[in-house]
Amino acid sequence: MNNKRKFPPLWTIPIFLTVIPRMLWAQFRNDYYGAMKLARKFMGSAKIKRRSFQGYTPTEHDVFVCTFSKSGTYWMMQVVTQIAGKGQAEFEHIHDIVPWPENPQPQLVPLSVPTWKESPTQMRAVKTHVEAEFVPYSEAAKYVVVMRDPKDVLVSSFFFSDSIMPGLSSIGIGAWVDLFNKGEVPYGLWAEHIASFWPWRDRQNVLVLTFGEMKKDLAQVIQKVAELMQVELSDDEMALVLEKSSFQYMKANEDKFEPPTPMVNDKVELLRTGKKGEAAHHLTAEQLTSVDQAMKEHLDALRSDFPYERYFRV
Repeated sequence: MNNKRKFPPLWTIPIFLTVIPRMLWAQFRNDYYGAMKLARKFMGSAKIKRRSFQGYTPTEHDVFVCTFSKSGTYWMMQVVTQIAGKGQAEFEHIHDIVPWPENPQPQLVPLSVPTWKESPTQMRAVKTHVEAEFVPYSEAAKYVVVMRDPKDVLVSSFFFSDSIMPGLSSIGIGAWVDLFNKGEVPYGLWAEHIASFWPWRDRQNVLVLTFGEMKKDLAQVIQKVAELMQVELSDDEMALVLEKSSFQYMKANEDKFEPPTPMVNDKVELLRTGKKGEAAHHLTAEQLTSVDQAMKEHLDALRSDFPYERYFRV
């Protein structure tokens, strides 16, 4: 099956002709604040988010991986993909079989292509960073939500963004803290994503996990996801899924998981360390506190009852 489209959807062409060239020009001029503002227009537009799943009805073949950027997205995509393939899933690039509807670049498989047919379980992962209001919900589909401590998200996104826009680190991580706390990084506000999916937690076809749980006991997380997907794994299949979902395996095969990017750097480092609690090594105590305080204030403003301190100790 030829999964790759040759052209992006027609509604994205104005974006590629206007926003992307301006973003590249801003980067060329070392105007990283301007480039990030344009990146938010490309990745965070409500119009784009609404159109990304327009007309699509989820089915029993779909397992949505719902995350804020830099929260273990590709890791969970690999877990779901390997469970669906019972440890035998193979691909040149994961986006040959996993759609990412809100980022419809030509090299990504379209949502409309039934890549689930290549899986023995007739299931597939669907990646998304958009908030719950933009994700089509169906009792037939499955949803895995992964949350990560925003302090670690901040640090990971800082280094990741610098690999996309070489030189961005020159603004300093202190400036990045301020931007992150205000939701002025490319994917917007962490608290909005968490607040949107938190009410879904009690639905039978939704599994809410943390990055910390994945780091602590990946085998247990795989078992939980398999149960959600209603896929029975033999001991040998479980061992294969665990092996292929390990940091070591994914790092050794990093070219299969490189995120597609419209920016000038064609080599993006996705898997840097994969550590939990890394923020403490890069941020001051004052900066750590400012992130916690800002996220709690945003959650309060959104009237979310998400128990921040229980999940991400202040």
